[in-house]
Amino acid sequence: MTIKNQTSYSKYVSGIKNLLNLFYGTKDLNSSYRKHLDHKIQGYIEAGIISDLITKEELQKIIDDEHYSIFKMTRKERRKKLKLSSNGPEVDWSIYDIPTVHRR
Repeated sequence: MTIKNQTSYSKYVSGIKNLLNLFYGTKDLNSSYRKHLDHKIQGYIEAGIISDLITKEELQKIIDDEHYSIFKMTRKERRKKLKLSSNGPEVDWSIYDIPTVHRR
């Protein structure tokens, strides 16, 4: 890897880590700001992959490491925890099994 490529790689990694910290630091999981950051991160990831600056595997490791450093748990563990702690009401979706013209 040339010095120029190494510098670009370092800047890229620093940038993605910064975006991930902002994303994971957002408390409201449904905010428009968090959605904006998600889109920005997705674009950043695609740019890195398309430009051959970084591999998917390297990116996944960075994402996993940043997540763990912030939450002290893996992404899988956190998903499970969030699912268990969901206090939303149970929705009975079976009403939508009936065709619309027969619903009352």
